[in-house]
Amino acid sequence: PHCEFTYGKSLNWILKTIVTAEDVGGNVILVFDDGILTGGNGTGTIRGFEADEIAGVQDAEFAARFPKSYRQSGGFVYDNFGRFAGAFVSTVQRGMQTFEKGKFITLRRVSPERSECRRQLNAGCTSAANWIAIGPMRRFNQGRAVPPGASALTTAVDLHEILSSETLAAKFNAQLVGQIIHELDDDTSAAPGFGAPTDKGANGTDAAAEAVKRVTLEHLRNIGIRYQDMPPKVKMELLDTKRPNANMPQFVDFLTGLIGGTHGLARVYSTMKAQTSYTAFRGEQVMTWPSFEEAQKDLEREVCDWAARLAIARAVKRGEIAAALPDDWEYMLAWTWPKMREVSEKDAQAALKLKLENGATSLQRELGPGEFDKIIAERKREKQAFDDAGLIYPGTTTASGAMVEETGDEDTETKPEGGDNADNDKEIQPDEDALPGNVRG
Repeated sequence: PHCEFTYGKSLNWILKTIVTAEDVGGNVILVFDDGILTGGNGTGTIRGFEADEIAGVQDAEFAARFPKSYRQSGGFVYDNFGRFAGAFVSTVQRGMQTFEKGKFITLRRVSPERSECRRQLNAGCTSAANWIAIGPMRRFNQGRAVPPGASALTTAVDLHEILSSETLAAKFNAQLVGQIIHELDDDTSAAPGFGAPTDKGANGTDAAAEAVKRVTLEHLRNIGIRYQDMPPKVKMELLDTKRPNANMPQFVDFLTGLIGGTHGLARVYSTMKAQTSYTAFRGEQVMTWPSFEEAQKDLEREVCDWAARLAIARAVKRGEIAAALPDDWEYMLAWTWPKMREVSEKDAQAALKLKLENGATSLQRELGPGEFDKIIAERKREKQAFDDAGLIYPGTTTASGAMVEETGDEDTETKPEGGDNADNDKEIQPDEDALPGNVRG
């Protein structure tokens, strides 16, 4: 389970990280540490290098490692025929155009020693290179791969800004209740205030007394008074800001669907909302399945088969696996992948039963070679235990609950006395009531 070099993660984690790294950066280089990283027999784990850990080297460093007819571009090396011949990666520098001297690792394609290893497979040797470069290449003569997420990046950034602005507007408008509208006289620049109780003995023209009489809305708010009556020429209107926007969810779903569509994902996977119709929901799943199937096959052929060949060869070489491998063992590897869960298990099982009856599939193909043998052995053991306890084993009854009787061979089947044609040898007696002219009174 601990087959990742840096953190000791599982193979499943490596595969998921590869999908993300390809989507964001494009290229990914995987190195199987058979000693290329740590020396000796290595750790037998996989070290991943992302796009920003792949770069070129100085001309002097390149000339010391590859022939003059070779060239480098973006961290990849090509021979004089334009074939991919190597790469440069680093564990200490990222985001560089050119690695510094002594801070990179040189990776070469299959060495002559490995190309001759097919004659020594039983000795724990494999013709597979101890590193691979993968990426969503869409052209025959393409250097660095273009990440699939680049085409959807602009839409994703726009969506992020829209959501941020809408959230800020909603938070601000949630604190607003209404607005106060007042009518100012032509010769008055100050807003009218509330008339407060005054001392009858006070002089109305006195500035101090006037200040006591006038209480503004700001004063009321500061001292915590809740007011209902508005002063003359002042009215209050409730604000209708239309935020959050009622049409925002549909618009977000539309943009999210565009982003997922660039990866071959149907809208149900992009928006995480299942359709109310079963047929529509399954239809979107079927639309997306080709994308899943392609990605799964790429991971199986490029990564899983490669890693298994190197891991098995290393284990045989170290004596961890005591087995004589056949000559073509590298091409006999098979993987069992998780299957998409069914929305209606009842309908799925009915369809499977029909496929089995029609000979369109087999239990071994549906369950996998290892699982098929395991399940058959378990069911045999369980049925024996049920029979010993006098219980009815599930699957031995019909839909109505009746027991399914075991049928014997046709040769031992009980037949009517006299053979197959016994009924034909019997004398037929006519019915007197059916004879012509025989009328009952």
